Amino acid sequence: MIGGEYEIRWSDLYAQSERWMLGQDEYAYASGRAALFQILRFCHQSLGVRTILIPEYVCDSVVDASRQSALEVKTYPITEAIQMDMDVLCKHITKSTAVLAVNYFAGGVI
Repeated sequence: MIGGEYEIRWSDLYAQSERWMLGQDEYAYASGRAALFQILRFCHQSLGVRTILIPEYVCDSVVDASRQSALEVKTYPITEAIQMDMDVLCKHITKSTAVLAVNYFAGGVI
């Protein structure tokens, strides 16, 4: 799960580097947008994902990161209950499609 309201300043990480020691396969990013971009780029380059489906109601930083990752960006509707419209969503899913699901009530991206 990634996301957040506030960007991490690298100077803060450096000042507390002993607390933020990263393992061999761990990465630190300055923002949720940067982390999402890297995840989507990996999905595109390593997993063959060509299209990302994102909800219609999402912040611009998610849209920007998705577009910058070289994926085709499509939106899907959400219901009045703020849930995925599964009937519409399933019509657009292929083997080369990733779906971004947003938990609107927890405030994070899953």
